[in-house]
Amino acid sequence: ELQTLLDGGYTVVCDRYYYSTMVYQAQYYSQSAIASIVLALNLRKPDLLVFLDLPIDVIAARLQTRGSDGDRFDEVSVATLEQYAALYRIAVREPVAAYRTLHINEPLNQDDLLRVVLQSLQRL
Repeated sequence: ELQTLLDGGYTVVCDRYYYSTMVYQAQYYSQSAIASIVLALNLRKPDLLVFLDLPIDVIAARLQTRGSDGDRFDEVSVATLEQYAALYRIAVREPVAAYRTLHINEPLNQDDLLRVVLQSLQRL
């Protein structure tokens, strides 16, 4: 379905994509094993990965104000958030990472974040 939309000229924005799988499965498998599986599945690399690498206290506060939408991965301890953050930093460096990565490591409001992402998309 993703490829059909892209072939139709649509811009597709995915929340998480296979990076979350790599992170959440890391408790069972090594990052290199997971990366090998992702490569074997021949999943399309994103043209642009927006990596929000924010301080844990900011992430925890945003999760708390957002409320639960039933996603069990959002209801975790600070220690688990720290573990996930470290694993995401590894995952975005794997061979299955995007062609380009926009690494944002400062808390931006939604309008500023949108502006920065749109500027990066225009450069593609």
